[in-house]
Amino acid sequence: FKTADDVSSFFHRYINIDDTERKGSLKSAPEYVIDACDSIIHFQHFLELYVKDILKSIHPLLVYDLPKSNKKHMILYDLIKGNKVKNAILENVCFIEFSCAYERLKELIKALKIEKYTFLLKHFDMMKEVNNLRNRTQHRGLFVLEYFELDRLFGEHIFPFLIAMQEYDDNYKDVLEFGIRLNYKNQLYNEIST
Repeated sequence: FKTADDVSSFFHRYINIDDTERKGSLKSAPEYVIDACDSIIHFQHFLELYVKDILKSIHPLLVYDLPKSNKKHMILYDLIKGNKVKNAILENVCFIEFSCAYERLKELIKALKIEKYTFLLKHFDMMKEVNNLRNRTQHRGLFVLEYFELDRLFGEHIFPFLIAMQEYDDNYKDVLEFGIRLNYKNQLYNEIST
């Protein structure tokens, strides 16, 4: 992730950060910057894949953004019916952006009363916040959440979301256990190899 490296270099070169005051209680500033950026970027990507996977399960066409044309509705109709659509038209079809995906899913859950995913209604604000943070980090490159704000984001929003996902979505029953098992295996490997 070049952006994280750029941010780290920026902090290291232009801001005189004295890590000695921390006395080892927190990571050094460059390490924190990279880890914080990576955490936001990877979690946003996970959310995007998760939301689009749900949309696809409702109907595969819900993840696509149709070209802006006066024939848009007929193109959609033809795709739903399985009719052939010209390749030139399909070249302009692309996946929806994450912000559109979570808004679309939120509206569908409300309108269709999709019981399985009603738990997500409490978490769409978090998705929006994570997406905004990712965009600020990735596109502007010089934004990093302060340590306690990142801690608040994970403690108050991301972990409760993951716990709810684990409870309500059968496809993600072990979403937290896998990470814990993986971390345990890495710790065990490090202890054995040292």
